[in-house]
Amino acid sequence: MLLSFVANWSVVLLCVGLKLPQILSVVRGGSAKGLSTYTGIAMIYCYSIGTVYGYVNDFPIKNYIEATLLLIQEIILFWLTCSIQGQRSLSTLIPAAGLYGVLMSALLSNIFPAFVLDALVFAVTPISAVGKMTQSFKIFKEGESGNLSATTWGLLAYGCLVRFCTSLFEVKSMILAFNYGLSLLQNGLVLAQIQYYKKWPRQKKRTF
Repeated sequence: MLLSFVANWSVVLLCVGLKLPQILSVVRGGSAKGLSTYTGIAMIYCYSIGTVYGYVNDFPIKNYIEATLLLIQEIILFWLTCSIQGQRSLSTLIPAAGLYGVLMSALLSNIFPAFVLDALVFAVTPISAVGKMTQSFKIFKEGESGNLSATTWGLLAYGCLVRFCTSLFEVKSMILAFNYGLSLLQNGLVLAQIQYYKKWPRQKKRTF
């Protein structure tokens, strides 16, 4: 019980600033090189559904508050990435943010049938998988990890490990346990790529 308590709250405390190393890396470097906007969109979806699922089903707040904290930081990181890469204008982001707010309010109000939320939760796994595969492929394709933060991805892997255990043994939700287990493997892969390419970046071919 003590180990579970410490593990749970260590994740919550880490999530207060888990994405901060990545945000600072982008701000200080003035570049979002290495970051995938598609991965950002996928993570916003996953953290949003994680927050809604925990809230609507009256889970203990310690079991899903990190999803909410990560959601806030992911939105900030996504905005920074889009702004720096010049991929989205305010005229696009503001309406999208408004639509997102309406949908989140509706889901948190629990006005939809239960099967709707269950379907959204099942979709978390493939969306998260595709999002992180996109990030992994981007690193492999470019042959470098750019401004990706090993600290952030390492903490993400740790958080998934703890949440995999609590979902399996405390909440007893096989859906969440499977999602966190898969995320753990993918976060570990991206972390390994970051560490590898920081030490041995692929030499780009010269063009004449």
